[in-house]
This record gives sequence, structure tokens and C-alpha cells, in this order.
Amino acid sequence: MSAINLDRAHFEISRSAEYFDAKELQAQTGQPTSAFGEVVLKELIDNALDACETAGIDPVIHINIAATENRMRICVSDSGVGISESVLNNILNFETRTSDKAAYKSPTRGAQGNAFKTIIGIPNALGGGRVIIESLGLRHEITATANPAGLIDISRDATEIVERAGTTICVNLPHCKIDVLRWAKAFAIFNPHASIKVTMSVENSDKTENLDEKITKVNIDDEMSKNDDFYQNDEIEQKITKITSECENSENDVFYKKVADCSKIKPNTRTSTHWYDSQAFEKLAFLQGDQHDITISDLVRQFDGLSSPGKAKKITSQFTEKMLSDIHRDPVKIERLRLAMQNESSPVQPKALGAIGKDNLLARLNVEGRSWYKQVSGMIDNVPYVFEVLIAESEDQAYYFGVNHSVTFGDYLRQCEIKAGELWGSGIKGALDEILQGEHIVIAHLIGIGLPFLDRGKSNLSLPPEMIASISGAVWSVAKVLHKEHKKRIKDASKADRDDESRRKENKVFIKTAVFAVLATAIQVATAPIKAGLESLPANVRNLFYKVREAIQQYTDKALDYGYFSQNLLIQYWQEYGRNKLIYSDPRGVLYTPHSETLLPLGTFEVDRYVFPDYEYDKILYVEKKGLLHTIRASGLDKKYDMAIIGGEGYASEAVRVLLDKAQTGKNYTIFVLHDADINGYDIARTIQCETWRMPNHNIDVVDIGLFIQDAIDMGLEPETGTRKKELVSDLVLNDIEHEYFTGNRQYYSTKKSWIYRFFELNAMSAGRFVEYIDDKISRYLEENQLPEKVIPPEEVLLKKAKEKFNDAIDAKVDAFINEKFRIDDLKDELLKAFSDEFNDQEFTDDVSNYLIENEFKTWEDSIQTVVNEKLDDIQEDVEGRITKLVMVSIREAT
Repeated sequence: MSAINLDRAHFEISRSAEYFDAKELQAQTGQPTSAFGEVVLKELIDNALDACETAGIDPVIHINIAATENRMRICVSDSGVGISESVLNNILNFETRTSDKAAYKSPTRGAQGNAFKTIIGIPNALGGGRVIIESLGLRHEITATANPAGLIDISRDATEIVERAGTTICVNLPHCKIDVLRWAKAFAIFNPHASIKVTMSVENSDKTENLDEKITKVNIDDEMSKNDDFYQNDEIEQKITKITSECENSENDVFYKKVADCSKIKPNTRTSTHWYDSQAFEKLAFLQGDQHDITISDLVRQFDGLSSPGKAKKITSQFTEKMLSDIHRDPVKIERLRLAMQNESSPVQPKALGAIGKDNLLARLNVEGRSWYKQVSGMIDNVPYVFEVLIAESEDQAYYFGVNHSVTFGDYLRQCEIKAGELWGSGIKGALDEILQGEHIVIAHLIGIGLPFLDRGKSNLSLPPEMIASISGAVWSVAKVLHKEHKKRIKDASKADRDDESRRKENKVFIKTAVFAVLATAIQVATAPIKAGLESLPANVRNLFYKVREAIQQYTDKALDYGYFSQNLLIQYWQEYGRNKLIYSDPRGVLYTPHSETLLPLGTFEVDRYVFPDYEYDKILYVEKKGLLHTIRASGLDKKYDMAIIGGEGYASEAVRVLLDKAQTGKNYTIFVLHDADINGYDIARTIQCETWRMPNHNIDVVDIGLFIQDAIDMGLEPETGTRKKELVSDLVLNDIEHEYFTGNRQYYSTKKSWIYRFFELNAMSAGRFVEYIDDKISRYLEENQLPEKVIPPEEVLLKKAKEKFNDAIDAKVDAFINEKFRIDDLKDELLKAFSDEFNDQEFTDDVSNYLIENEFKTWEDSIQTVVNEKLDDIQEDVEGRITKLVMVSIREAT
């Protein structure tokens, strides 16, 4: 037979769909889908602040959130100059990035050029919604979707409305969790020159149409018209005084008023040529020359210190060309222009960046008590930066991180080691967490130009070492008093711990004696049946604990700790006197079997009674994370290898290890272990096969299939960081790379030892890669050890089962033939009609009720079955006679 070749077609797939796909949006925003609502809110507030500052007025921002159980609308209004229709057209062109800051170097809130496009796409990625923009007398209702081929369908309806200052943008989308008040407060902290109002409402109805209508019309039209003066800059102070004081909470509103004049560099402030390296300046010049018809002089005068005609002429006289388009493709001339501009201008000093300052930060917090503030600044290659950090005593603990007057998603230095004096941790939060004890507010604000973000969502920075050192020094400056107090608390606590430990050692021997003295009786009480003479009932370990705790009061008034009882004393008692199988521990994990597809909870009670099925499986895979069981089941690996799966909860429980012990006692089960590539994961693989003090005789053969550190590195997985407070387990056998990752870096911020170490989790793999990893590990092991993938029973078992299947098939064919030939279903219907009057409703109900009264441990279904059987016994002869007649008639008709 000749082969048929596929003539592959060439397809063009638009990359615009990246703005409408949840996975791609996660990459662009740097946030998971669960945080998309906060992404929308943050970007809307950033845009609103920029719009006001560009207009030269102090920002007045209104955040309006309305929600039902299923839907929500996020609205942000500003007092800026508005969005023109041409700019909106560019925003809705998903083939390009639209930004007035993308090529300029300045300490602006954002410069990626795609933020507004993500706002348009997020509702679609979450399941549907629309965006409404009101500006310059027009309301634009936008619905955008992407088909599987990546083609964008944009619906935009524009209607005229009453023109007012500024812009209102509303995003309607499925309900998302958003801590609105925290975001509003954070933006108020980093923007003391702004006035921010928050209004929130919750609707009981979950109808999308009602929500759209109410929120769109009421919150934009009615509320805005009532409060038009709120958006007029010349009446801000009067409006603020009228509405509220500094921050007044009403039933639905929170309001932050302006506390300082704007001292920051605004979005339309001239930038400095010293902020551009060769590549950045070449990009700016190329875009200007390619897309805008300007002169070289016009470009020069856009920069700080070069706006005077004299300076511009001095620079441009070095070129024979007049238009930027004449040289924008010539990198040599563009570089000569950059150096000439730098020679004629002075670098901008850090002071010009506009730090917020201690007083303005504290004005937003309204805290009482001590506070510490430090501001540091510097110049790196003539590019300035300012970092300010404040710690204030408060009843709550909260961290506020900001870059260039914008709120970030968490600690933007979380991947940097901060060595602040005697403090050491991952990021600012990691360095401070140990000493703050949950009663402080921390604000960390960085202002810089061209900061090197590691993600497009601008929430994770990698800074030069000299800047990290400067920031670390500032953090230590504000934390050293608290660190000293923390060390004293540790010292006092250590002394108290030593005293407590001495008392515990004196008491524990006595408590153990008391517990052992009452345990036998306590077990009898805990498992006592309902009535004397009946069998004892199973009892949970915690039930036994309560009986023991009560019984030892005759010997001691010391408190008995449940953990000490269940994990120590009871284990010692079982080892000495043998375990009572009526006392069971709760299940920690489940067993899934491949053929019967059953799930068995794995507690001691269930394991004691479990009998391994014949010829169903000969392999068992223990996975330390129970949640991953569903992925493995769906993949079909259980059936491919005739393998049972145990979904655990970290370290294997005693019940699990007893089950695995039974699996290798007189049997030939192969046991695989799958775990995280972390210290605990490696230790799980060790303890599941080796004896421990709790199970001194436990020793089974286990195949450890990882996850191993080298496997994770080879797959390019992203490592996690954690704090290790204990020494490495001495029994762990580690290679050099594993030892490097798990040893980590010692922290010296307290008297207790701790290390920052790196590790990988199974969850870092996609579902497909996860299954592929398991499949590869198991198949390779079976091949190397010449073990079969499938369970094949002995010949006699196969023949017996085949005969049973054959007999069942014959029975089914006979039944089908008889039913078709003699109309058995019709015979049954006639029989049912003939005896339909045999049941008296009242009599039947009474019989069921009486049976339940006499048999209190039976169910109503048991009762019905018993009454029906008794009735059938009474009419058996009549039924059989009628059946005989009907069958004879059916036979005569059939023949």
C-alpha cells in the first residue's frame, strides 16, 4: 500500500490573542488568574494618576466597586484631560503596543505599553465581560473576544453623554477577590499629593443584566452627576472638607485627602539624556525619526537642561542634517548626538526624584507609637535613585511595597539576599519578618530610572550590588532597635524555655507512669458498646485521649498534651503491650486501585482490615501530595502498569507504612515513591523504607523516582526558597548539587540557627510533564530490572476467568433470545397488572413502621424489602400459577 503524504498548509496566527488568553496574560502581568481583578484595579489607578499629573493637577481618584456573588464591576474615575478617540483607537490595535512612555527613560509608574490592552483582554480570559470608557463627552462600550485562531473581534459602541472633566473606566468581569481598601490605602501612601475615594456596594442579585444596568447607570451617571464638583480641581479642598476629614469610614465609603504637594517627576517632565545608554537612546531616536517628522533640534529640546535655543543650536551645529529622519538610521551619528547632549547638560540629582518623606508617610497611617525612617540615595553612572523605608508600631502587621509611586505585587526584592546588619533574608520582608512579631507596618519605596525588572508585570527587581548594599543599610538603620529588642526577647524566652524544659522533664516521667497505669481501663471505656453484652466499638485516638486525660487526674494535676500522648506515649505503650486494633488513627492518605477503581481511606482501622486483591496490581506508587492523585488517575498510568496509587499527606503515616509492609510480606510488590525535591521529600523516601523508633522493625524495598534536584534543573523548573531551622538529617545521602541546594546560606539575624535554602516542588511541572516524568522513571526501572509492565495471572486463573466470561455471555444471549422470542417483558407487565391490587397502602405503611420499631438497627429500605418478601410468600402459589399460564400461551403463539 502506498503512503499518503500530508500536504501541510501554512497558517498565519495573530499574536494579538496573547491579550485574551489566561496563560499568556499571566506572563504579561506576572500574576496568576486569581489576581487578575487586582491587576485591573492597579493598572486603572496607575493610569488615572498619570492622567492627572500629565494635566498638571493634583490627582483626584474615585474607585467604585460593585459586586454580586458571580459578577463585579471595577470603576476608576480621574480628573485628568481625558482619552482622545485616536488614542483609544491605538489602544484597541492589538498588533502594536501603545504608550507615551515606552521609549523614554524616567521614574514613571509603567512603560511597558501593554497595560491597557491587558485590561481589555482580562474579562474575556476570565469568562466574559466588557469595558466601558467615558471621556470627552463620549461613552465607549467595548467587548473584545479572540477566536481559536487568534483573530480578535472588537465591538465598540459610542454614544454621546454630558461632558465632564476626566475619564471613567469600568471593567465588568466575573467575580474576583480584591482587597480594595488595601490597594486604595497603598496608593494613597505612595501618592500623598492625591485624593482617593473608595465606594463599594454589594448586590444580592446575580443577574448580569441587572448588574450591568445598575452599576453602569447609577454609579457612573447618577453618582458622578451628584458629585461633579468632586472632580473639579478648584473645589477639591471644599469638597474634601464637606465630605470627610483625613480618612473617614462611612458605611460604603473610604476617603483619603491630599496631604502634600506633588514633588515627584511627572509623566510629562523632561527626561535627562544621562539616563540613556547607547541602545536606549538609539531606540528613542529611531522611533521619533521613523514615526514623527521632527527636527534634530526638536529632539534635543525635549531633554532636561537643553530646552534653550542656544544650547540646542550648539549641539545641532555639529550636524549638516536638519531632520531627525535624516540620521535616525545611522547609529554612529545618533551616538555622537547623545554624547554631545550629555556634555551640554548636568545630571539630575536624586533630590529631584521626589521622595515621599517620613511626615507624609505617617500622615497616611494614623498610627501611634514609635516609628523609624531612613532615606538613602545615590548615582550609578549618572542615573539617580532614592530608597526610603519606614517601620511604624501598629496593632496590625502590613507591608507596603512601591516603585516610582506605584504599588507593586509584594516585595520587589524577594529574589535578592538582603544582608542588613545582623539581619539576613530573601528580600526586605524576609529580612524583617523574624523581628517584627506582627505588630508593625513597613513601607518600602524605591524611585529609579530604567529599573531592571525580571518580569513584565514589574513586580520583581534585580538591582546592582551597590544599590542592594545601600538599601540593606537603610533597612538595618530602621530595624536595629527592634532587632536588639528581639534578641532580648529570645534570650528571655530561652531562659524561660530552659526552666520549662526542666519542669517538663521532672513531670514527664510521672505523667508517663500515670498514663500507662490507666490506659488499659481507658481503652475499655472508650470502646464500650451501647449495651452490655454487645461487641466493643472502634474508637478514635482522640476519644481515647479524653478518657486518659480524665483518668490520670487521680494521680496528677499536670496537663496532658494530645501531641505528646498520641505521638509518643501511646506508641511506647503499643510497643510494650501490643496494639489494640479497636483504637484507630484518622486516615492520612488514600489508596486507589486500578481495576476496581476504588478509593480506600488509609487509617489504621481500614489498613487492618484490608486484603490485597489477587492479580489486580503488583506495583504501588506513593505520592507525597494527595492532590496529585487525580492527575495520575486521569493519565491512565495506573492501568498501564497495573499499579495502585497512594495519595499521601507528606510523611507516610504509620497506617501507610503498615500497608506497604504487608505488601512485601510474602508478596512481590514493587513500591515507588514520588516526592518534592526538597529536604522533607528526600526524607520521606528514606523514612518510608527504613525503621524508625515508632516502627523499629519496618524495613522494605522502595524505588525512589524523585523528584531529584538534577531532574528539576534539567527540566528548567523554577526553584523555590525557604527557611530551614534544623540541621540536615544526617542519614540523608546527598550528592554535591543536592548538598549545595539544601545547605543554603546561614542567616545571622537571631541567636537561633537558620538557613535560606533552595528546592523544587512537583507542582512546578505542568500536568503533562508531570505524567511524562513518572512514566519515564517507572518504564526505565522496569526495563532495567526486566520486570513486566502488566499483571498476568497463571494459566489456570486465566482459563477459569475466560470460562466465566464465556458462560456469562451465553447466559446473556439466551436471556436476550428468550426475551425477544417469547416477549418476556410483556409477560412481566401482564403479571404486574394481575397482582397490582395485592398491596393495601395503609396496611403496607403500618407493616413498615412496625418493623422499624421492632428492629431499631435496620433501615427503612430493609423494612420495605422484608414486608415485600412476606407478601410474596403469601401469594406465591397464585403467582406461579399465573406465570405458568402466561408462559404456555406465549409458547403456543411463538410456535
